[in-house]
Parts: sequence; C-alpha cells; structure tokens
Amino acid sequence: MQTPSLKKSLFWTVLSLFVLHLCVIGNTQSGRDNYKDILEVDAVGYYSFLPAFFEYNDPNFTFLDKIENPFISGATSLVRVPTERGNIDRYFIGTSILMAPFYLAATCFSDPQDGYGKYQLLSISIAASFYLYAAFFLIGLFLKNQFHLHQKTLIITIISFALGTNLFYYSIFEPGMSHIYSFFMVAVFFTCWQKLAVTQKYIYFLFAALALGLITIIRPVNLLIVLCLPLIWPNVLVHVIQDLFSKKIPFLVSGIMLFSATIFIQLLYYKLAIGAWFIYSYKEEGFDFTSPHITDVLFSYRKGLFVYMPMLFVALAGIYYWSRKQTFLYGRWLISFALIVFVLSSWSSWAYGGCFGNRAFIEYYMLFIIPFALLVEHTTSPKILYAVIAALILLCQIQTYQYRYAYIHWDEMNKEKYWKVFLRVDYLINKKPVHEIYK
Repeated sequence: MQTPSLKKSLFWTVLSLFVLHLCVIGNTQSGRDNYKDILEVDAVGYYSFLPAFFEYNDPNFTFLDKIENPFISGATSLVRVPTERGNIDRYFIGTSILMAPFYLAATCFSDPQDGYGKYQLLSISIAASFYLYAAFFLIGLFLKNQFHLHQKTLIITIISFALGTNLFYYSIFEPGMSHIYSFFMVAVFFTCWQKLAVTQKYIYFLFAALALGLITIIRPVNLLIVLCLPLIWPNVLVHVIQDLFSKKIPFLVSGIMLFSATIFIQLLYYKLAIGAWFIYSYKEEGFDFTSPHITDVLFSYRKGLFVYMPMLFVALAGIYYWSRKQTFLYGRWLISFALIVFVLSSWSSWAYGGCFGNRAFIEYYMLFIIPFALLVEHTTSPKILYAVIAALILLCQIQTYQYRYAYIHWDEMNKEKYWKVFLRVDYLINKKPVHEIYK
C-alpha cells in the first residue's frame, strides 16, 4: 500500500509537470491563429467524430468541406474515405471518446460554433496534457505498489519519460494524435490488473475489460498490450484464468460483454454511416507479415526507436534488476517485445508517416518504464546514471524543437542529415532556413 505522503508527493510532482506543460502550450499557442494547427492530418480524423455527432449529426463528414481552416481542409481527403454507401472516417472512434469531456466544456466558450473554434481546439491540448499526467500518476502508484520503489526513483522516472521521450512532443505539439490517450488507458488497464492481483476482487477484472475495450477502439493493434501481463503477473495470470473458467464464470461473461459493448461503439458508427456493421477503412494499407522492417523500426536514422529515443535504450539495462525479482524474465520480456516489434514493423507504412521517433511504440512504453525505474532504484553508479539521464533529456528537448521546425525531417531523415543537425541549437536560435542546411 502507498503511504499518504508518497501519494501527495507524486501528486505534486505530476501537478508541477502538468502546469509546466500548460505554460509551454500557452507559449506555443500564443499567436492569434496558432491554435489552428493543433489538429493536423490523422488528428483531424480522431477529433472530427466530435463535431460530426455533437454539431452536425453527419457521420459521413460532408461538413468538413465547409470548415475554414487550412489544416482541416488539407486533411479531408485522407480522413474521409469514400465507399459505395457514403463516406466514413478512416480512423477509430476511441480517441474522441476521451476527448469528449474537454470538447463539450470548451463548446460553451467557442465562437464560431462550427466544432473547430479556438477554445474547442485548445481544449484538446489540455486534454492530452491531462491524460499524460494522469497516466504518470497511476504509473507512479503502480511502480510503488508492485516493486516497492522509493519516492525519489518514482519522481526521476516520471520526469525522465515526461521530458526525455516523444511523450513531450505528442502531448504539446500534436495533442490530437491517439498515442497519449492510449498511454493513459494502458496505465488504467495495468492499475486494474494490479488491484485484481492484490485484492482478488474480480470487479477489477470488469474494469480491466472495459479499459481494454477502449484501448482497442483507440487503436486496434493496441490489443498487443496483453502480452505484458505474463511479464508482470505470471502466476496471478494463471490463477485468474483458472478462476474465471471455474469459480468466476459470471465475471468472465460480464467482462466479455463489457469488452464487446465497447467494441460495439465502433461498429455502431459504421452502421450509422453506411448501413454496414464493418468496413476496412485503410483500404490499400495493411500488414505484410512476410516482410517486417525490424531493423529499420529499431535502428534506422529515418525513424529508429532507439536512435530517437535513447532513453529507452538506457532502460534495457534495468531488465537485469527486474530479472532478479522474477525467474525467466529475460526470455519473457524478449518474446513480448519481439512480437510487438514484429507486428508494428509489418505495417505497410512502417515509418508511420510524419512522426517524431517511432510513435507506434508509445503505447508500449511500460515495457521500458518498469526496467528504467528498477535501474534508477538499484544502480551502483547513481551520479553517472543521473548525468546520462540529464543529457538525454536535453537531447530530446533539442530534437523535439528541431523536429517541430523541420530541421529533423518528418519522413526523410538519413545518416548524413541526422549528424548534420545533431545538437545544432544555433540553427534554431538563428532560424537558419532548412533548405540552406541540406543544400
């Protein structure tokens, strides 16, 4: 059990970072029309479910043609997928469900009332920051309860991932993307499983089923998060499965119904839009499991996970300390991570379009947060580790702004370009034109 002082300390740490985020958002959105680029490309698709149902009653998204925002109109052809029975949104509805409370609150203040007013779009920035730090609060409590870590360890871990990974970028500069919302729901899912493991109260299984349903309709591939369960609760998982199929069958049935009811929301949207219960909206895109881009996904200069997020590479050292608590941990972690990498690298667009780092892995950062926290807790060279962490946070912040201003290209980076702008803060300060750097 966490102590009140620890909970209070975590709360104030998370609240301080949340306020810092809001200050950065205020700075980046301070210009008259800067709020208009809060939604770009994919984010338009996630968000537009809200005006579609709350403002226009138009599940076919014909209203997008009337929106006078170049970032919205520029994404319309990607977001809106034509079918024989009408248009559908290419993306999934789960992200908009988590955005909805913030959107509805902002609607009271927005003008014009077209669903894309200033306060409505700014509310999405606030939503992403809120969900990010709500996730970190839950993760802090999870780490304390599961591994009995010290307060200092929890604070260092939260700060390291909040400022030293692309969670910072996606919560501030692209808050309409799905990844922060998935990250939060994964934290909720893990919290439910931990409560189930500790209390043996199967009501938490129902909450976990509901959370998993939401995780799925945010991004269906996020179902892979269940691969983490055998890593953390190998014995509990076996016990729970045995109970569900013997003594707790009503909970099993109820859990399946809750999960299915959540998935039904997405299917109901298709039915309302085109009269069919399901359609594959990505058309020509899909998985090719015969040609995974594993090396590219992990180590390429284009979008390599460990190239742009070296904090995750440092976290790997903590698997040693985790393995001392659980036998066969190395093998289970490697199998889980390998399966996730295999699936994500098999997507036809393995670089996942314009993104800072490989954004598809954000949902699975718990695979790295746990060993990172254990490394911080048990390291025999804390000063060296803290120096490395500080350096990597600085590097991430520099590269975040380099990506923001296109010094790191959204999809065409290579070895030469990477090292040409590496740590070149003078380009940012002097606002040197990008075309002059790469000419």
